[in-house]
Amino acid sequence: MACAAATLLGVNPIPIKEALMEFPGTWKRFEFRGKLKNGVFMYDDYAHHPTEIMATLEGFRELYPQNKGWRITVIFQPHLFSRTKLLLDDFAKSFKGADEVILLPIYFAREINDGTISSDILADEINKNTKNAKSFPNFEEVEKYLQNKLSNMVGNDIIVTMGAGEASKVGDFLLKM
Repeated sequence: MACAAATLLGVNPIPIKEALMEFPGTWKRFEFRGKLKNGVFMYDDYAHHPTEIMATLEGFRELYPQNKGWRITVIFQPHLFSRTKLLLDDFAKSFKGADEVILLPIYFAREINDGTISSDILADEINKNTKNAKSFPNFEEVEKYLQNKLSNMVGNDIIVTMGAGEASKVGDFLLKM
């Protein structure tokens, strides 16, 4: 839209096209982080609300269709106990576009854990819809799991770290391997 408006105002379209070709995209929105040694694509996305998660996975599925053999593994860190609890049913349905969902502990930020919600509970709810979610107690366990899993992953696999918290640290770890 900005390009069209600028063109209508008489701006030369060549520099506009050049600028758009160099635009890397926004940070933490469908951000391509790199390619792992085994050819797996690594992405990061800020999605931390069920609607954002569904839209992001729909976007990935448009580019990487399941019927063409692409597999998507999401490493998700829920953000806030209150949000996870309030939107539990919506979260449980939002990962249908993923082949596997790996849940990190809830990123609590400013809240105190009252013990009524956890990533284990979220995994149980997701599994009522897709049977593809696993919850881990910490980042180290996720990294161990992925180290073993990577030997079975190939160039048609995609890993997406997702959330408003620190999930991207797992991507950093994988890219250094």
